[in-house]
Amino acid sequence: MNMKIKKIKNILLGISPIFPILLVTSCETSKDDKQNPQEKLPKDTEQSETPNDATIVQIYNDAKQLKFNFTEYDHLHKKASDIFFTSLEAESIKFNVTGDKASLYEYRILSLAPDKDEKGQTISNRTGKGKISFEIKSKLNPEKSIIHTIEVSGFKNNPQNIGADGILPPSEFVLPKSYAAQYATDFNQIQRFEKDNEDYIKTLKRQPGLDDANFRSDLGSVTEEQKNKFNELAKSVNQDSYDNLKLKGFTLPVYDSNGSVKGLHLYDAPELGKGPSWVDVVKRNPYNSKGIPRVLINEHYRDIALQTIRIAFNNPDEEKTKELGKPTGRLTSGTAWILDYVKPESGKYPTKWYYGTNLHVADALTSKTTDWGIEVLSKKINILTKLKVNQLDDRYIHKGFQGQNGIKKIFTGDNYLKTKPSDFLADEQKTKYANNEEFIDFAVLEIDFKALGLSEAEIKEVTNDYANLDQSKKVKFISNSYLKDYSKIDFPLSRQKLDNEYKGDSLYILGYPTAAGDYFLKPYEEDDQKKVAKYTYSLWTNAETKFYGDILRDENTGKSKYTDKELKRGNFLSYEIGYRSFIDKPGVTDAFLASHRVGPNLHTSETAPNGLINFGLEYMPRHYVPAGGSSGSSVRNQNYELVGIFHAANSSANAGLAAAFRSEGYDYKGLYGSYNLPQYDLIYGGGKDQSKSYREEMKKLYESKNVKTELFPDGFADDKVPEKFKFNSTTSSTSQEKTTEKGKS
Repeated sequence: MNMKIKKIKNILLGISPIFPILLVTSCETSKDDKQNPQEKLPKDTEQSETPNDATIVQIYNDAKQLKFNFTEYDHLHKKASDIFFTSLEAESIKFNVTGDKASLYEYRILSLAPDKDEKGQTISNRTGKGKISFEIKSKLNPEKSIIHTIEVSGFKNNPQNIGADGILPPSEFVLPKSYAAQYATDFNQIQRFEKDNEDYIKTLKRQPGLDDANFRSDLGSVTEEQKNKFNELAKSVNQDSYDNLKLKGFTLPVYDSNGSVKGLHLYDAPELGKGPSWVDVVKRNPYNSKGIPRVLINEHYRDIALQTIRIAFNNPDEEKTKELGKPTGRLTSGTAWILDYVKPESGKYPTKWYYGTNLHVADALTSKTTDWGIEVLSKKINILTKLKVNQLDDRYIHKGFQGQNGIKKIFTGDNYLKTKPSDFLADEQKTKYANNEEFIDFAVLEIDFKALGLSEAEIKEVTNDYANLDQSKKVKFISNSYLKDYSKIDFPLSRQKLDNEYKGDSLYILGYPTAAGDYFLKPYEEDDQKKVAKYTYSLWTNAETKFYGDILRDENTGKSKYTDKELKRGNFLSYEIGYRSFIDKPGVTDAFLASHRVGPNLHTSETAPNGLINFGLEYMPRHYVPAGGSSGSSVRNQNYELVGIFHAANSSANAGLAAAFRSEGYDYKGLYGSYNLPQYDLIYGGGKDQSKSYREEMKKLYESKNVKTELFPDGFADDKVPEKFKFNSTTSSTSQEKTTEKGKS
């Protein structure tokens, strides 16, 4: 895998986890659960009832004679004593099976379970023990299989029970059914937050160093009176308490001798680990509720797939070239999607196109770029059919180009506001970050396919004839953020109410992460794909994991086992606590307060070597935690309205971050000094706090040439902005928001 993708993967998926494995769960789905047959967690074969199927009985008996031999735990560790059990990943483990009947079966690892004490505390880091569950499938009768669990030992350990990440695992929280029902139907969003936050903070306090008196000493001696004043005001603007925010690594105010806010202090260290929400994975397999690869479960996902490309840039790797003594390249791959195109002369097909992606992807297009390319899925794909990894699937179209011809940046999300982060900081941080601008992880690329030598037929092919698509399926944007109108995304936690009463939005996300993270690839039957996985990519969506492998239509009836309503639905926002800044709105956060950096470092680029500070409104999508390469995935609702752009995934939190295209702003009433969430619209502009937008950049470039585009058919002048995208003159206040006092479930 190339260096850039490794960097992205390490930043986005390697954040030190508070929860190395998921320990928050509901009652386990029973064997006869008809609603969610794919959501069962593995059980030890030895603890199951004795089966009455002869083939199953035979597998059960043969399994007792098998020996499982582990040859590698990951590419760095071949001995158990060199790695903590809590550091294992199922897809990295290599093993063979011996025994008289071993050749009759196929094997794959389903799950890893840590050793626990009588109180439910994970103790694998102390004991060096755990359990591994395998699926054993008959080669003669592939429909017959069992789950066989073995105990393993001899792993690296220490008496403090601290793993490789330096973090003490939390104890298990078992959720009673009565509590789940009360949580779903009786609690409003603030009550839900208070309960979840209480448990989350208890876990944080158990982490070594986080509750130490010296932790965040830069905040100075904040008095109890100052904290109490902060906490009272925080309630009125739906923020957490001072001490809780401190533990979470949020940006916080510091005070002068008179008790007034001097300014803010960032958590000036690598991002703190985050834990998952039990709500996101209840009645699901917690280890793989991260989306599904290579299947489009409905027409919405198919439409998005046909508008989405994988884009890659190759640049010289000077360090590797020097080290190896020969020219070496560094490939950066990300996801992009059709945003707009220049309207052509009558009867012609458009040749100049605009694609949205992440800034950190677009930053790979530099003056040194040697070549670049795109990959797009063709119209040959149908819903409810399985794709292969990109390299091995002939339904993908590939185009490569030399140099930087035919492509350029139109809008970049760096320095997009009138202010800069240091305007709000205090003390030495104000000086330290004086030269650091803010950014939002969005950029727009212009691709001139005609200049690249493509014919009209080829341009139609790589854009899947988007210009002639029905208007209802073309890109548009939400005019009210979910911060302003959370009722649009406040989905019921009750399955019955979700199916029968919910009329709000659901979200659809699709991207192209590296296939090295595609843990759905099956041994033996998909070995051809596994062999090339680290060199290619897998289409990935935020669809429910239960659909994967159990979604294909019946050959005779043409029907799926799931209802059309289930299959048409997308997904929602996450209830994860560690990133959330608005306590009454799950999945909504302020980047400057909660995630000013992603991973250990600030984002740097050729034009911003000092680093950029993450800034703006963000959403936390549920069930979309793919590997590197998914950066730039669009987040849309059922009306094909774009909501945000995905830029970071955190596997330990089982959630990710998506930058919002629009923010009405939010008035914190002085809680954070002079800082308020900024008002902006990345596409239409007009926010009182922003200095640029896609429309305004196009206006500078093309207004004098009378250029019109699909999004701006009347041109780019300020008075041509649709009324629904114009802001009033003030920052949004809490009284202007629409929200629900009680969970609609």
